[in-house]
Amino acid sequence: FMQGTMLLGDMPQCVPRAWGCRTALISLLLACVSAGTSVSAPFEPTATLPSLLQFNNGTTVTTAVQWAARRDELKTLTQEHILGTLPPVEQYPKFLHASLKNASSASKDGVEWAYVDLTFDANGTTVTFTIELIWRGDESAALPIILTQWNHRDWGVVGVQRGYLLALYPGADTRDASGDFRNAYPDATFHKILARAFVASRVLDFLCQQPPNVAGLTLPAIDTSRVAITGHSRNGKQSIIAAAFDERITAVVGSSPGTPISAPIRFSSPDFNGETVNFVSPSRDWWLPSVKEYFGRENEIPADGHMILALIAPRHAMLATARSDSEGDVTFAGEQNVLACRDVWALLGAPAALRVHYREGRHHGFVDPQVYFDWFDVAANAPGTASLFPQLDLPHAFDWAGWAEKHPAAKPPPSTTPLPQRVAWLLGGESVDMAVAPGAVGGTVFGASYCESGPVGSEWDYKAALMMHDSFTSCSRKNCTRPMTRLSLAIGAYITASLFVPCADTSCKEIKAPLPVVIFLHGFAYQLGFTGIYGLYSGSDTGLISGLVQGAGVAVLAFDMPGHGSRQTEGAANFYRRYPAGSMLGAMVGDVVSALDAIHCAHPGSSSLPECDDGASHTGTYPALNVPPLDENRVILLGYSLGAIVGLHAAALFPKRIAGVAAFGGWSPMRDGANATATGGVQLLSHTHGLIPRLGFFDNNSVEGTTRMPLSAVPYDYDELIAAIAPTETFLYSPLRNRFANAASVATAATKASAAWGGKKDAFTFMQPDAPSDFRGDEVDTAVEWVDAVLSRSHESKDS
Repeated sequence: FMQGTMLLGDMPQCVPRAWGCRTALISLLLACVSAGTSVSAPFEPTATLPSLLQFNNGTTVTTAVQWAARRDELKTLTQEHILGTLPPVEQYPKFLHASLKNASSASKDGVEWAYVDLTFDANGTTVTFTIELIWRGDESAALPIILTQWNHRDWGVVGVQRGYLLALYPGADTRDASGDFRNAYPDATFHKILARAFVASRVLDFLCQQPPNVAGLTLPAIDTSRVAITGHSRNGKQSIIAAAFDERITAVVGSSPGTPISAPIRFSSPDFNGETVNFVSPSRDWWLPSVKEYFGRENEIPADGHMILALIAPRHAMLATARSDSEGDVTFAGEQNVLACRDVWALLGAPAALRVHYREGRHHGFVDPQVYFDWFDVAANAPGTASLFPQLDLPHAFDWAGWAEKHPAAKPPPSTTPLPQRVAWLLGGESVDMAVAPGAVGGTVFGASYCESGPVGSEWDYKAALMMHDSFTSCSRKNCTRPMTRLSLAIGAYITASLFVPCADTSCKEIKAPLPVVIFLHGFAYQLGFTGIYGLYSGSDTGLISGLVQGAGVAVLAFDMPGHGSRQTEGAANFYRRYPAGSMLGAMVGDVVSALDAIHCAHPGSSSLPECDDGASHTGTYPALNVPPLDENRVILLGYSLGAIVGLHAAALFPKRIAGVAAFGGWSPMRDGANATATGGVQLLSHTHGLIPRLGFFDNNSVEGTTRMPLSAVPYDYDELIAAIAPTETFLYSPLRNRFANAASVATAATKASAAWGGKKDAFTFMQPDAPSDFRGDEVDTAVEWVDAVLSRSHESKDS
């Protein structure tokens, strides 16, 4: 076995018998299997998660014996590229003795506790640390073990109530013994998170003694075939890692572990509103410093978080995450992790041992440890648990193959067909109106104060508080001289939207002239929508919304797109059940239309129009909305990543309704299949995100006589789409190191499209900075400056 592997044969008391037998057989065969996998093929960048069931040399894993060898490869990869290396197994600490530090003098309500010092010989260095043990002394059966960190003591007490022996260990920020072991092994490069997991395993070295011996203390009988571990956030990371590298652990719940453990690096980049590898820092000391070097080229890292999770198979593993996590536990990323791993659990005959548990709320809060212990009971086949956690909860997942069975490929319209009809066809409609349904709703769309994101303190403020819409309103930019207030409203088909305005309060009495409006379209921010991780888009000195409102003095209309933020239940899994013939991208464009309709109804003189009459009789319970006048002639669409794709489509289909469009990253020519593995190609839109299902029928690997068509047959591409926006002000900001795009093809398309502006070249701007795609800092500054410049030109033109 490789360096850092914890041999099952070294710990027979803590391994269920079936595991011991299987491991003995595997150990005899591994040499033969590994011999065929010793030569690795060069790693090729991949937009999606690298295959778990494929050896480094390309050989496919089809048996449990092969998986054992592949598992060793994954241990090597994850240690070399993310975690740092463990000490060699033969140098692992040797447990010396345990001594009683303090204990309860009498049982209280049957509960007993003790502080015990554990001492180890770690590579010639004596290391001692303290654990706390809590158990019910009136239990007659052998007690299973629950491991957790000091700051989750209250969670562990739930386990004590349910018949577990609780072992609290110093593997957290408040108490941490990991540094002593790292100092004892200077040649090992393991960083803080892996080292803390290493401490958890040392606790098992003691508890798996038969029986654990502590002078002056009588411990209960311990069931070492049932060992569970849990922790939250960074402790959730180490809990998953501990279970991955220590097979004595039979069940784990990682609570909001985040990047890179539950949320793989590839799906935690800025496009996904994730924590990103830029959060790797010496002050944290969690991961190898080299991880940070993959910023902007996350598709090139040979290891990712799914490889760590897969090491647990076929034991019981659950990712517990908050639907609106604001600190890096990206729901879509966690889902992609589980989708990649489930084939491993299936191969090993335990598909039901991998689950995702969603809770409401943000990173902290609404945690229910009882659910976690339900999972541990399921792992033990406890009576009455068979019906718990019946299936994987995957709200974002799109089953393209299942969709394609019900929607056979149709011949796309010829290139002579007007562009709007070709776009409509790809988006799933016979006409533009049908293609953008169900998003677009004509008529009485602006308005009602009755919505799902009222001001904090109102009767319906839950979503506003949950999504932090009112939490980030400060701006430290030099030109941020204006106040900012958020108005909540419903647009279209009961879409909750927020209108950020440069007003001192919700009355907006100081606003006389109509405000220009920026409609902000967010990226693939599945868990947070337009808010942004750590409030990225809504505030601070780099916040886009605060910069636009308080700096440029415009209004910003923002809303969560289907499947994102407060609308996660409208994701692909439900969307195509409700609207089987449509497309999510079409619905997103439809939402933009509803936003434009809403702005139209706030334009001076429009409120009395029939289409702007909401038919309501406003009362004190449902007061009329005090929306300041908005200028429908100065509306700019500003999108990042996913929002850039949506914005360009909306601008091309409805160019006369906007004054400008800015697209930051996001798009790449669809007919260009070069580097599709690295960039994701069209399948990123058709399969991974389920945005345009019909696009999945186009593939350069198509075979004659099949339903697949070559990419050249895609009915339109971005050069035509962008050209259709002319002569409207257009800004394409496409960083050279945008890993989801082919930079050369983007430049070619932009250059070709620019011809449509003719003598108005100043209205078309294309930038390709030598940088990754990252809608923060300089990019946000660039966006604010461009908006300010466009509105200044439009104002001058209006005056002239």
